[in-house]
Amino acid sequence: MLKLFVTLGLLLVAASTDSESPPGAPGAPGAPGAPGAPGAPEVMKDEDKLSKVILPNIESSDVLQSVNPHNCVDRSIYKDIHKLEEIHNEQGYLCAYIAFQANKDPQDGVGLYHSKEDATERYKIFKKSVDEVNKINESKLSWTATINKFSDMTDAEREQWLGLRMPPKSELPEDKERPALGAGAPKSLGMGAPRGLGMGAPAGVN
Repeated sequence: MLKLFVTLGLLLVAASTDSESPPGAPGAPGAPGAPGAPGAPEVMKDEDKLSKVILPNIESSDVLQSVNPHNCVDRSIYKDIHKLEEIHNEQGYLCAYIAFQANKDPQDGVGLYHSKEDATERYKIFKKSVDEVNKINESKLSWTATINKFSDMTDAEREQWLGLRMPPKSELPEDKERPALGAGAPKSLGMGAPRGLGMGAPAGVN
């Protein structure tokens, strides 16, 4: 059950959400607020993005020295599933983690990290999330798993964010099983969808 819950924390994004935005849609070229459009917010420079990054403690100093943070700023490093599946070593994980932090929204998810200890613990969680996403996508299902704001959260943080509460075993009658995944969850999280980690959940769930 815990593994199912952790996978839900990755959340499933329908492939259709990656399709090109229609003309005039928010974020589409020329649309209000799109890069280059009148009144659009200034694009953050790489140096400003990297100022949000705290490197984790890694036993091998060679890894830190071999990764150039300036080459690890593009969000596609962790958002593009094809690039993600190419991550097989510590350098790859670290580069993706740098990009993940550099593109973080301070007001979303767990926000920015405040210490090297925090960054180190969340790096371990992030690496597991990368492996889990790749494992799911290798199955070639009808939906696509992705790295997102849940990918550096602890189980407790995911539970709180999603509004799920898995009661301790001590609170359950001996002849009762734990509630099925999704019990008490908001409908937008795939409540009522076929069993199996939200397959068929509404498109655009992030």
